[in-house]
Parts: sequence; structure tokens; C-alpha cells
Amino acid sequence: MEKHEHMVIQNRKNSQDKVNKAIAAMNKMFNDDEQIVVCTLVKKTGLSRAFFYNNEAVHDELVRLQELQAGKSFVAPQKVVINKAMDKEIELLKKKLAEKDAVIAQLNAEIQKLRKTAQANLVSTLKDL
Repeated sequence: MEKHEHMVIQNRKNSQDKVNKAIAAMNKMFNDDEQIVVCTLVKKTGLSRAFFYNNEAVHDELVRLQELQAGKSFVAPQKVVINKAMDKEIELLKKKLAEKDAVIAQLNAEIQKLRKTAQANLVSTLKDL
């Protein structure tokens, strides 16, 4: 009988640890302005989807926090990272474009000088004839 009581106590402790883990994860997501969805909670905690729906305390907290987040719009963190990377890529491309524009302007100026020189040489050669 003593082993059975110890096992029950241990199971209750494990169950309470899971509840604490789930609620802590939900609170962290809420404080970090992440959308609280069961799929994400399953990934973060390793607990099953059923746990979030079947455990009354966890489900009540889940519903409460989701209601507090109602009306907020969320952006996936991956999109934020991708957008930042794209912005950096655009800046890099703009810089390269500006460098190429400067080279083109320099080459155009050189072409104009060469045309003037060639024209002067042509006029000089024609006068000599």
C-alpha cells in the first residue's frame, strides 16, 4: 500500500509540474506578445494537444489569455526575420546600384573627353590636308 501511495503522490507532482510548465509557457508567450496557440505551445513544452484541452486549469488559463489577446494582430517571428534580411539585401543592392551609377557617370565623362579629343584631331588632320 505504501508503494501505491508513493506512486500517486509522484503522479500528482508530475501532473502539477506539467500544469506549471504549460502555464509558464503561456504567460511567457503573452508577455512576449506572441500569439497563444496550442500548436506553438505543444512545440514549446513537449506536452500533448489533448493536455491543453483536457486539463481544466490549463484550458481555463489558455482561454483567458487568448481572450486578452483578442483583436491584436500578430506577425510570425519568422516573417520579421525575413523582412529584416530583405531590407538589408535591398540596402546592399541600392549601394551597389549607386556605385555602378557613379562608374557609368565617370565613363560617360571620359567618353565625352575622348569625343572632343577625336573631333579636335579630326579637325586638325583635315586642316593639314
